[in-house]
Amino acid sequence: MPEDKEKKDILKEVLSGLSEDPIPGIEELTELIYRAIPEETRASELEKLHTKFFKPKKLKKKTTHYLSEDIFETLGETREKLIEMLSEIPTMRISKSRIVNQALEMILKEFHEKGEKSRLVKKILKRSPEDK
Repeated sequence: MPEDKEKKDILKEVLSGLSEDPIPGIEELTELIYRAIPEETRASELEKLHTKFFKPKKLKKKTTHYLSEDIFETLGETREKLIEMLSEIPTMRISKSRIVNQALEMILKEFHEKGEKSRLVKKILKRSPEDK
């Protein structure tokens, strides 16, 4: 009778970046490169390699929120402008999610620092009738 093997959700691992060995053979390649580097620079070079291939990925949560039509259009326009502005940086990936995440990070940081005096609280207290 075959052993009961724990089922592995490979697709989930690939999509979430949680795979144990992100690149097959990376350990062996790292060891080979390590041996080729002069001893005095090995530690720093190995750390750079390790950081590049094994840096922990930030987990993301999919969420849905409603935006006003104006904000939605402005978000798209802002993305296009950022792509134009940062076109010289080839690895720079600009997405609406990234813009929203950065904006929320700044707003929430200010809220935690200033509390009732933050722009977020002032704006919420000054709501327009269509926001209700």
